[in-house]
Amino acid sequence: MSTLLPSPLPNVPSEKWTAFVRVMLTAPIASVGPSNELGAFALMPRRLVDLGVLKKLKRTKSKSSQRTIWAAATTEDHERATSFLMSLSLQMRIFIQSMKDYYSSLEKDGLKLPPNMTTSGALSILHKAGPSGLKGERFPATQKLFEKANGIF
Repeated sequence: MSTLLPSPLPNVPSEKWTAFVRVMLTAPIASVGPSNELGAFALMPRRLVDLGVLKKLKRTKSKSSQRTIWAAATTEDHERATSFLMSLSLQMRIFIQSMKDYYSSLEKDGLKLPPNMTTSGALSILHKAGPSGLKGERFPATQKLFEKANGIF
């Protein structure tokens, strides 16, 4: 990605936003991960429901990883997920919407981050683990992403 991306976040320069997006692009465009995370930004199905991309999920057992995962519960949602996987521009729009939402909640709630955690680090954790990920231990993949994203802004 050699293009500078305009930052959708207040007080975050485009150069920093672009660096953050590079870190957060963790998978191929049409990938489905072992926990059923979808697309280039590895968005979780429950987050896609929060953002209005999917409507209804069901718990099921992954055939490949044997994990219990959230998956599309209806044919319509399965078709939406498939369309989402085929469009990097849609994935980018939804990722931006998600980051703006998390950024706003950090600002609105006046959340005091630990001294070693920057906003970009907090956003990476929220992206991977949701609000509960800001406290306590993290899965290794979440910690690794945090270490890459922390300090960008």
